[in-house]
Amino acid sequence: MSEVQTPARRGQVIATPLRREIDEILSLRGEAREERLLATPRLAAVVALLPPEELYFTLKEMDPDNVPLVLAHARADQVEFFLDLELWKGDRVRPGRVVPWLRLLASCGEAPLARWLRQLDLADLTLYLGRVVRVVRPHEPDEDPFQDLPGRAPITVDGFYYVRCAAEHEDLVKTVLGVLRQADPDRYLRLMEALLGEVDSELEEHVYQERVRRLAMRGFPEWDEAMEVYVPMEVTSARELPVRGGPPTPDPDGEPEAAPRYPIAAPSVAPDLVVRALGRVRDPAAAESIQLELATLTNRVMVADRLDLDRMESYGRALAKVAGYLAIGLEALAGPDEEAAARLLERHWLQHLFRVGWTRIAAARNRARHVFRRGWPEGHKERLLFLDPPLGEILDGLLRPHPLWYAGDEAAPVYREFRAVSEVDRASRAVDKAEFLGRFLLSVVDLRLDDCKEALRDLEPEHLKTSTVFLTSLVNAALDRGFRFAPIPRRRAREGLAKVWEEDRPPRRVKPSLADASVEWVELLLPLSGTDRMFLREFVLECFGLLEEEFGHLAPDEVPDPRFTRGLWIR
Repeated sequence: MSEVQTPARRGQVIATPLRREIDEILSLRGEAREERLLATPRLAAVVALLPPEELYFTLKEMDPDNVPLVLAHARADQVEFFLDLELWKGDRVRPGRVVPWLRLLASCGEAPLARWLRQLDLADLTLYLGRVVRVVRPHEPDEDPFQDLPGRAPITVDGFYYVRCAAEHEDLVKTVLGVLRQADPDRYLRLMEALLGEVDSELEEHVYQERVRRLAMRGFPEWDEAMEVYVPMEVTSARELPVRGGPPTPDPDGEPEAAPRYPIAAPSVAPDLVVRALGRVRDPAAAESIQLELATLTNRVMVADRLDLDRMESYGRALAKVAGYLAIGLEALAGPDEEAAARLLERHWLQHLFRVGWTRIAAARNRARHVFRRGWPEGHKERLLFLDPPLGEILDGLLRPHPLWYAGDEAAPVYREFRAVSEVDRASRAVDKAEFLGRFLLSVVDLRLDDCKEALRDLEPEHLKTSTVFLTSLVNAALDRGFRFAPIPRRRAREGLAKVWEEDRPPRRVKPSLADASVEWVELLLPLSGTDRMFLREFVLECFGLLEEEFGHLAPDEVPDPRFTRGLWIR
């Protein structure tokens, strides 16, 4: 396994006026950043020192009319980063993306376009333009090399190489080739020679591998390496974690590029513990290093989770996961102590802290998978619908390919990343409770296949829950029909309920002694541990609460209507 690394491209943090301005701009997002950036008198210097990721975010969020004003000052490697994200799907170029980006670059003016065309990798230019144009060289002077082919006449900027492309792209192609020919004639000739004939798959593979190398330097490794973020890291103490290296070496070549400022402190992104701990990191160099590593880790998670690298929401999703898992890792090792958490951030690699948090979540997920493989019941995940909320919803989130915490309610279900040890513990407890309820129902209730099939036909899915099985069996038992999950005759439903109520008048309450009696009776049929007994009592009380809510208000002569009530299977 490779050691945790971040790009070694930053030096010591020096609070120059330019650096302070860049830090201020990076602290802003969206429209506020755009306004501040456009107001600076040092726009060229600021843009040149922005991390490619941050410049990319800025351009994505800007008014399109202002994009060329900022993009015109981008370094060639920044533009190369944009193209690496935007023009590829897997290991293949997306031809439909090439022309819009060429138009955007050309809209910045001839000077920046010439600079980029001189500095971008020639193989990249060949591949991208080769998806838009076809170039030929005539055998004889004045020969039209396309004369035997239908369509428009070819274009040329030198009278020697002829180019054919879609009519709507001709002006753009003329501009790009003309600017390159004037700025660097030798490179223009090499490009046109490379474009003769078809662009082959060997060139695409070469450019793709170079793209992989470049993105890896920005924290976007290949998938198998990125998946190292999900290797479990089981530790009991921070002393077992590797320690960071020394401070970065000062950059002798002048002002270093700033670290990306992924908005981890934005509302609804990071748990309070992470935000407070980051706020207590006082060493500027350490804070800069943490910001860089945070961006690198987020990029790795995007690759590992196979998120689209060219979509802004992908960065938000990955950052929310990184923040949540870091919070769990910090809390597992330092408790709620934000000062101790800050020291962990300064001393240890974020990826290792992330993995500590993931290990806690993975343990709960693996436990859930084990329970369902053993048969809850019969190993079918759709049986989660059988569990009363929020138990079923919690397990549904936990069992997803990328586990999520259920943070909503029945009216507005919301799933998000885990953010705290308490959420992981609650998810683990939900697994244990579901496992017990599965054993309880299969061991105590008379569940017959024909009855279950009928229930699936009679009841809506939201009404066929564990509580329905238990309460229906309880009322059947009160009617001397056995502790059986079978439909209660509607004409006898009031009779059965009357035996459950303490007093048969609204608001009705279940007899207090019935909870203890239920637990004692179950214990005669099923051996119970202390935890089992706790789950059982909790479940019984939840069921009785449902019974009181649904049926406790009925008038003395009112017959329960199964269309508008939950908790009982009445027919």
